[in-house]
Amino acid sequence: MSDLHDFTAEDFQRDVSRTAAAIGAPCDPHTASDVFTAFPEPFLSGSVLWRSTDQAQAPLSYRIFPMSPIDTTERALAAGLLPADHSLLPLARAWGGLYEGRTRHSCSFDSDFGLTKTWFYFGTKRPHDEILGAPGVPAVLADRIGEFAELNLRRISFAAVDWRQGSVVLDFDIEGPLSRSDLDRHVTLAGAAPVDPATADTVVQHISRDYCVALGVNATTGKAFDVGVSVLDVPVEALPPLPTRLTGFFGDIPVSRNEFTVFGWSFGRHGTYLKSERQYAGDIRAVLDTWAKETN
Repeated sequence: MSDLHDFTAEDFQRDVSRTAAAIGAPCDPHTASDVFTAFPEPFLSGSVLWRSTDQAQAPLSYRIFPMSPIDTTERALAAGLLPADHSLLPLARAWGGLYEGRTRHSCSFDSDFGLTKTWFYFGTKRPHDEILGAPGVPAVLADRIGEFAELNLRRISFAAVDWRQGSVVLDFDIEGPLSRSDLDRHVTLAGAAPVDPATADTVVQHISRDYCVALGVNATTGKAFDVGVSVLDVPVEALPPLPTRLTGFFGDIPVSRNEFTVFGWSFGRHGTYLKSERQYAGDIRAVLDTWAKETN
């Protein structure tokens, strides 16, 4: 796409449909129009990232990053994108209110469903006990503070409430490079099957600098069920060989002239998959720079 200030809901609806078709993803174009109507700011002055996996029939996802502060939870409620009786609303409001209101919000959507996650950026590498021990956070999450510390999962920049799955995502910041023992430890934490040697070698080879561990945790039981490792701002030419579905994702789809790519692997109780993000609109580097300055 060209990042134009006269971009419309119809333009986004068209681009979601086109991108979903390129990877064979289910799509409800009307959902895209509703999202743009509720959150126009990220398309015009913030950033939007596409996200895909190599899982057959998985939806196309997109994540919006407003440049200026927006309480996206309350905006989604007002727009009818989120049910007012959702059980995770207290947690979202607890995280959204941390650090004297400086916490920044973003959202993820699925092309076939609508709002899936509300993300919270707390500032660069906050102590994990401040995030998990905050008032309003379920005890099953706070109870894991010590365990995470023992596993060297001590710093969190982002966390998300997953409205669709009834879970949370904790993004732990880790100093790289990733080692095979690190990978095995992360995978064991999520209760996933051991990683086969060829895949493990590929993962370790490509995560050679600081990285993120994204841990999916059931918000009712506190049990982890999925773990992902990924790196930001990866040059496209440095990506490993891609399966067919992700080849389509890196084909002719609408993207920003400000190239930005995220790449990683997820391991969980439901299997292993590759995942990637590409910048569709705006400049995510400028957004994250601004967020870091205004939250720390």
